[in-house]
Formats: sequence, structure tokens, C-alpha cells
Amino acid sequence: MSTSQYNYCSSECSDPRNGFCAKLTNPKILVQILKMLNFREDVTINVGINGLKITAEIAKSFQANAFIQRETFTEYKVGEELEDSDHDTVFNISLTTLIHCINLCGTGTGSSSNATATLGHTNFAFSNSSITTMVLYCPGVGDPLRIWLEEDGVISGTF
Repeated sequence: MSTSQYNYCSSECSDPRNGFCAKLTNPKILVQILKMLNFREDVTINVGINGLKITAEIAKSFQANAFIQRETFTEYKVGEELEDSDHDTVFNISLTTLIHCINLCGTGTGSSSNATATLGHTNFAFSNSSITTMVLYCPGVGDPLRIWLEEDGVISGTF
């Protein structure tokens, strides 16, 4: 990640106005949760001071919720308006598209795996995997949700 890109991501996330910014070092966790809700094309995301609540609903007769606590994220910030309010920021998003976007850097199945080999009496760990960091960012109501994925210094997403 270049210094200017890192500074851009940090400065954007430092002041989300009335939106939110959430950084996760292991997006696999989020992908697994989202896959459990993948019986519906679109989901509703409630952003609150305590975390994200993701809801999939079919005809008001069947509903599944996933709550991702703020402690799950490496960094979780909400804007002052949201912090001072009793109301959450709510938006709808295509679940299939969100899962595909997060899987861009191989966070889904397989490309990031650790291997350990035993050589003699010692364990020699080698890893051809890399750490993918994900940032979800929405500066405010009506603004688009932005997703940044960083793996091995390569950033994918919108700027």
C-alpha cells in the first residue's frame, strides 16, 4: 500500500461525518456470516454505535438477523450524529454483490491458507498466505458504501 493511499484511507475513516467506518483484518468472518443470510438477494444493514445488524427477510414472514459487534472489528467509528442519536443508519444492499466484492482478494475459499511442515524435531512453519484487510466506509446518509480490500500492498476498491 503506498503512503498516499494509506493516508487517504486513514483520513477518510477518521471522520465519517454522520456515517461509519469499520476495518476488519479477517474478512472471512464477515463472508461466513453473510453466506448464512444468502437466501435473499438484498439485505438491510443497520449501523449503530454497538455494531452492524444485517437482516434478510422474506415477505415479513421469515427473518434472519446477524449482529456483528463493534469489538469484532479492528477499528469501528461512527459519526457524531449517529453517536448522539438513538436511531441507527439503515440502508439496503445486494447481498450477492457484497459477498462477491469481499471475495475479490481471495478471502473466500482457499487462496489464503497456512501450511506447517515438520522437519526433524522442529516445526518449520511457512506461509504462502497473506493478510487481507477490509474497510467498509460510508461517509453519510445517501452516500454510497465503499469497500477497500488490501492484500500484499495491493488495494482494490473505490477511492
